[in-house]
Amino acid sequence: MQPDETLEFPYEDILVPTDGSPAAARAAEHTLSLAASLDATVHVLSVVDESTLGPDLRSTMSESETERPATEAIEAVVSNAKTHGVTETVRHVEHGTPAEEIVDCVESNEIHAVGMGTTGKRGTERILLGSVAEQTVRSAPVPVLTVGQAN
Repeated sequence: MQPDETLEFPYEDILVPTDGSPAAARAAEHTLSLAASLDATVHVLSVVDESTLGPDLRSTMSESETERPATEAIEAVVSNAKTHGVTETVRHVEHGTPAEEIVDCVESNEIHAVGMGTTGKRGTERILLGSVAEQTVRSAPVPVLTVGQAN
């Protein structure tokens, strides 16, 4: 924690980043339970990482086509939030690098905490590919709750 950072509790605004993966869904379950118990607003973010699309696909796909998976992932979390009793949700679809967009969302929306999944990559694979969760933990100015895959 940096000297100019402060911790807020109870958390009033919690961010749930999602890519629609099982790891993200598992983390959302835990984070939504926490948010419901705190009566917090849940911000649900999905990032369209266009760098993963080849240039040919980027040039032929419309914005709605590139955003469809992100929107579907967000709607799944929002629906689940209602089931958990979360009454306030905010949807965010951003374009860019996931870890950077997560931190930007935290800063621009005065988020108090982040709850996200981790795939549990280890060793060389993690070093070469990086981990969005690890990058977020290192750079976010708020607490980041990471939830691993069930074994």
